[in-house]
Amino acid sequence: MNRRKFLSYSMPATGAVLLTNSLLNQQAFAEISRQFDGQNPVGVYDIVINGAGLSGYFAALYAAKTGKKVLLVEKRSSPGYELAAKSQLWMGAEGFDKLRPDLKALFLPEQEIPEIKNTKATGETKSHFGDQIALFKGSVRKGMVRNLLLGNVDLLLMTDVCGLFEDKGQVTGVLIATKQGVFEVRCKAFLDASDQLLFSRNLSGKSPKVSRAGFVLELQGVQNPTVRQIQVDSGFGIYNNTVMLQPGKLSDDHAFLHYHFDVNTAKLEEIEHKARLIATELGSKIKSLGTAFEKAQIHQYALEASLILEEPKLPATSLKGHYFLHGESEELSASKIIGLEKNAQNQIKAVRYTTNSSKGQHLVLPGKKIAESEIRFQEVQEPGFNILLREVKLDWEKAVSKKSETQVVVAGGGTAGALSAAGSVEKGADTIVVDYFNDLGGTKTMGGVMGYYHGVKDNVFFKKQNEEAERVAQEANMTKKIGRQIYHLKSVLDKGGQFITSAILCGAVTRNNAVKGVVVCRNGQLELVLGEVTIDATGDGDVAAFAGASYQIGDERIGYTQNYSQWDVGGVGKLPSHTNRDYDILDNRKIAEQQRGFLISHYEAHFYDFHPFLTVRESRRIDAIHNIDLIDCVEKRHFKDMLVLASSDFDPHNVASSEYSKCGFLLPHSNDITIEIPYRSIVPKSVDGLLISGRGFGQSRNALQFTRMTADLLVLGYFTGQIAADLAWKKIRPRDYDITPLQKEWATLKYFPAGYMNRQEGDKRASLQEVQRRVKELESGAEEYMYECSRIDKSIILPVLKDCFEQTTNTEGKLYTAKMLAWFGDPSGNSLIGAELNTMFQKEQQDGYPKGYIDDYDDIRGREKNKLEGLFWRINQNIALLAMSGSNSETALVENILANTVSGGELVPRKDSYFNGRIDIKFIPFHNRILSLCMYAERNPSNTLISSLEKLLTDKKIGGFVTTQYEDVRWQVHRGSLEISIAAALSRCGSKKGHELLCDYLTDLHFNYKDFARRELSETTKKSFGYDPKAWRKHISAMTFPSVTTPLRKSIEL
Repeated sequence: MNRRKFLSYSMPATGAVLLTNSLLNQQAFAEISRQFDGQNPVGVYDIVINGAGLSGYFAALYAAKTGKKVLLVEKRSSPGYELAAKSQLWMGAEGFDKLRPDLKALFLPEQEIPEIKNTKATGETKSHFGDQIALFKGSVRKGMVRNLLLGNVDLLLMTDVCGLFEDKGQVTGVLIATKQGVFEVRCKAFLDASDQLLFSRNLSGKSPKVSRAGFVLELQGVQNPTVRQIQVDSGFGIYNNTVMLQPGKLSDDHAFLHYHFDVNTAKLEEIEHKARLIATELGSKIKSLGTAFEKAQIHQYALEASLILEEPKLPATSLKGHYFLHGESEELSASKIIGLEKNAQNQIKAVRYTTNSSKGQHLVLPGKKIAESEIRFQEVQEPGFNILLREVKLDWEKAVSKKSETQVVVAGGGTAGALSAAGSVEKGADTIVVDYFNDLGGTKTMGGVMGYYHGVKDNVFFKKQNEEAERVAQEANMTKKIGRQIYHLKSVLDKGGQFITSAILCGAVTRNNAVKGVVVCRNGQLELVLGEVTIDATGDGDVAAFAGASYQIGDERIGYTQNYSQWDVGGVGKLPSHTNRDYDILDNRKIAEQQRGFLISHYEAHFYDFHPFLTVRESRRIDAIHNIDLIDCVEKRHFKDMLVLASSDFDPHNVASSEYSKCGFLLPHSNDITIEIPYRSIVPKSVDGLLISGRGFGQSRNALQFTRMTADLLVLGYFTGQIAADLAWKKIRPRDYDITPLQKEWATLKYFPAGYMNRQEGDKRASLQEVQRRVKELESGAEEYMYECSRIDKSIILPVLKDCFEQTTNTEGKLYTAKMLAWFGDPSGNSLIGAELNTMFQKEQQDGYPKGYIDDYDDIRGREKNKLEGLFWRINQNIALLAMSGSNSETALVENILANTVSGGELVPRKDSYFNGRIDIKFIPFHNRILSLCMYAERNPSNTLISSLEKLLTDKKIGGFVTTQYEDVRWQVHRGSLEISIAAALSRCGSKKGHELLCDYLTDLHFNYKDFARRELSETTKKSFGYDPKAWRKHISAMTFPSVTTPLRKSIEL
């Protein structure tokens, strides 16, 4: 389908779903943007609906259709939990002929047909198996999200309602929990459509009693699957010793196995554990189910179990404006879906909306009623977000009734957290790990990123845990991903640990500046998990941030973070696109950013299925007692308190932004090294009682590129867990802990390379002899020693460089020494740098623009000596070094280069389809050249540079990429980073256009860009109008241009 036809493609009112393969068109972008454009902020909703199952979905659409302002809140990362989360991906065909076309299109969109490879299904949509209809999980999730946005319903995913605000017995608002905290949303009515109405049951004080639960396994390799019951051995513990087989439509051997089991616990997490342990037993004996299962394998299983209550009647409420909408817990049919929609519409008709506009006087929580005077409200900085929120601050230990206590709390059960819990229980500590999902493993399992790109893969412990996880998978006839989930679960449970599931981490409990545990929301109820030691294994530093720890995020200049992805689950045969696609950058500290990420991924995902987890590569880096930086990494510094080794090349998933990269010393995929992570880097500098595991520990952004590989984070997690257990037993503060005894234990187990702990502490940079050696090599003409010298402390090396520059007679050596002087802010040799730059640029003009992929201009990957060879990057390097010198002596030359610089053409294509779809490595040919010129202009600003910089913006391949003005979000974000860099350079040179463009970026969807634009405007004008573009434009219109220049003064980003 061509783009013109796609743009005009008319979708049914409620059955619309988008094509995949990155065809996010202008219409789709507008649909996603509606919640984030700042145009129609909602202070009070007519109704907030809790639960985006089918009932909540139908209710929300109908309420919005009647003109109501509707907010739909869903604790999962997608709507449609009865089908998608519980993997009940079939429905009875009864009543199918009575479904409206839009409902048929919702459940069976024609766009999914290319992904259906089952040749035995019938019907127009190739989905019918007798009286059953097979569904795709991705289709349901994608279709429901888009329909809600088209229906003008505001949607919050991965968010749960956990309390109600009331005034004189009338609901006036809801309390919601997100990974960013706890917030108030005001409303005139509230409808609970959550699974089994768990929120309202808990609020009424009558916790639900579950009598039975159901669980679904997704299989591949089943021979000729048909709808039938299968008798199983009583030893499995399955209800009635019967499982139900349902064919799937992915392939001829695709099927679902559904079973029930009795429940004898009130703890929902134990129900989830039991469901998975039964699945493991079934998998290990799957051939006993019959000859059709000789080659069967568990491909996936449901994200959660289905619950059947002993007493399903509706709970009681004393609040006016609190309504209930019960969904369907049994298997669905087309006729039942029609009934659900009708029931939802009738319930909306029965809602009475209060005219009371006052704010709530009390907050109602399970077992508590808190006066407004005991609540601290805080305004939320979410510029452009149309859902208006107030953050709620409470004394958690007084406000929350439900508490668990342990020795070690592991907050986050992902790559590092799962192993942290395992390490802690192995040391005998009472341990509770809490996670948002019902399975452990995070990025690897819930995100589907199962490979190991880099890392110290010969580490003995890493190989041990990997082999054990793969053995579990093999023995249980599971994929490696599912086997790893079971491995993590058993690693915790078998040694007495606890795993609290389905927990939205939304706060930290602190006393006297020490973390005492975490606040979570589970099934609509706030709970405290308290411990003597807490491990923040969120990967995003959430617990540390809630506790008040300082942190860094993104690069130092723009605040730029790496792009995120949400991986598809691999289907069968030729797929619409690669399963691992990067979508955008986001700052997941912000609710709006995270929600936007969810929506984009739903639009672009495949129809069969996609993983429920946003794999965000970069978030907070918590300030620790020692923050690892680039110098620690590249100089291979040895730490006495070494904790773990990490290995990678420099992989920023972009062009990289620090001075080291712009000067060509640290290009992507250079510097393949192994480094040390010390214990002090996992101990927060300003908060006690807490350790950091996962990628959020103390390090610079440059260092992060070497430490974030999952193989290394697994080992880091395990060691952190062992330390936490020892701290809990010995009752020692993390900052007072001596890691030496554990180091010796790990060395005995060969978890460290032989002799590694005997290395000399520190590195050689402070040695005057070493400094002189490096400068001497530089003077001899060894170009690679520029990088070696750049890493020495300025106060030590600058006098040596000056002496060398004055005395050397070696032409090459003098030039390289001049470059190093410029690097350290001394312009003494700028004329030499300028002369070489002029010669190289003239040659480039004669030879023509470089051809091919942008990194081919100087492909540094694996190069033994870290020096530039291609002309393109050598020119960039000289421009950047002149910028570093802080002198405008070569501005005329730079202006000439700038005047002759263009985009170079369209985004440079790659031959490989996977790389051609990577947004982080497709740029216009002169992207990096323009960044170097901007670096010069902002550090040595001049009015004379304005004209040529403004001319660049007239090129449609460079200008016009503010998100709200361009049609394709995926391919816009990195071009936006180039444009906003030009805007910043222009504003510092005194250009009106630069100031105006920064104003435009205040309306961009990306918080990173908004915040950078605000900071730049404040610095160049010495005014402060926050994120208000109108106020800024008014002020700029009264300014005189060209204005006074504002040179950028900043330290080198390490």
